[in-house]
Amino acid sequence: MRKDNTQLIIVSNRAPIADYYKGTGLTVGGLATALHRVAIDQNATWIFSAEAGEDKLIGYKSPDNIEYTLCPVPVSKKEYKAFYDGYSNSLIWPLFHYFPDKASFGGDDWASYQAVNKKFAIQILELIEDNPDVTIWIQDYHLMLVAKYLRNFGVTNRIGFFLHIPFPTYEVFRLLPQRAEILEAMLSIDLIGFHTKSYVTNFFRSVKTIVKEAVSFETDKFIRYKDRVVYVKDFPISVDSQMIKDLVSARPFTTVDLPSIGKALGSATMIGLGVDRLDYTKGILERFRALELFFQKNAKYRGKMTFVQIAVPSRGSVPDYQSYKSAVDEIVTRINGQYGTMDWQPIIYINRSIPFEMLVNYYRMADFALITPIRDGMNLVAKEFILTCKPEASLILSEVAGAAEEFTRASLVNPYNQEQISNAILYSLENPGYQQAIIEDYREHIMKHDVHEWASSFITEMKNINSAASDLIQAELKAAQYNN
Repeated sequence: MRKDNTQLIIVSNRAPIADYYKGTGLTVGGLATALHRVAIDQNATWIFSAEAGEDKLIGYKSPDNIEYTLCPVPVSKKEYKAFYDGYSNSLIWPLFHYFPDKASFGGDDWASYQAVNKKFAIQILELIEDNPDVTIWIQDYHLMLVAKYLRNFGVTNRIGFFLHIPFPTYEVFRLLPQRAEILEAMLSIDLIGFHTKSYVTNFFRSVKTIVKEAVSFETDKFIRYKDRVVYVKDFPISVDSQMIKDLVSARPFTTVDLPSIGKALGSATMIGLGVDRLDYTKGILERFRALELFFQKNAKYRGKMTFVQIAVPSRGSVPDYQSYKSAVDEIVTRINGQYGTMDWQPIIYINRSIPFEMLVNYYRMADFALITPIRDGMNLVAKEFILTCKPEASLILSEVAGAAEEFTRASLVNPYNQEQISNAILYSLENPGYQQAIIEDYREHIMKHDVHEWASSFITEMKNINSAASDLIQAELKAAQYNN
């Protein structure tokens, strides 16, 4: 385990490698992609959870493309299940995505969540060895208590935290039984980052209402809590724009690149596309109901337009996800049975992971993308599509995805409004290219504000946080003296 010259400790639930046993390959997902290069540049140590036994394998392998230290935190299978499947994904995930009816409020999962967070803090404590110059960057909703335990241990290092999912409104957040404990733990952090300004606003309102000792100032940028000043800011996450651009320019796209769906397209000359994890927050069921309405009302597009839905399997061990998969399978069968013909089907449903090199070809093929999550922290699929789509393509985007705060000129829809989505599909098909100038503008924006700019801006803010907080305190004291 290398500790010398480490400038940054990255802390996440998931490892940055895809396979413990092979010890190779980056994990698929925005977080690993976003932080991989930062970890190299900062000579980082990456701490993550590993079930007992898997942690030992890390020491025997040298994963491809991993040029920084990997530090697994051993967690038993029983403890991990309660921490991950339980509190994190059966309570925090549904509640923060506005699905309180799917949240599990009972049981002993909170104790396991606390225990695993404390294990992370202990592992960090061993690594920093009283080195106050090492910056600690904690990722996501699984680890919202780590900073509190570190402060209890006497750690004074700069600590940053980024939430990769939405932070809900106070009316939803207040349903969390441990709402005060979570907020007070987060106020042990120096810099808290969210995807959007609305999540920042939601966080401030919850803090003001629940944590009575907390005082916010400077137009909701800083929170004073006990002896600490916490800086809160929006950092919209993005994608590796240059990598995607290079993939697109590597060779011209042809339908030969997608042999698996060629026959299924049949007579279709227009293609819509959805790309999601198979998760109830992604609005796939509601999207298919809107497509069903579209084909019911627009018979002329039967046989001409096919919708391709890629749904990557997710959390198959969680009962809600198992029942959701069954419901999606059922509606696809019903729509294809009702409107499909011998040489055409309205929906091509792909329930597996697609390598990104191949996924780019799906983006380039589509006449429109239908990205309609019920709630989403950001949604990077929208950004990937904008970077890769053909000139005449259009983007139909849920107005409650985080990305909608950046892409206000896309075709924004209510994910529950089937009529509105059906009409948006019709308009896109009958007006090809109507978004061309808009998408070109957004493409330029994404190229400039890519994932590396996101990560480096957060790191820069963390390095400056102590001086910024100090300046603000001095200004506050001067103002108080003046007023007196």
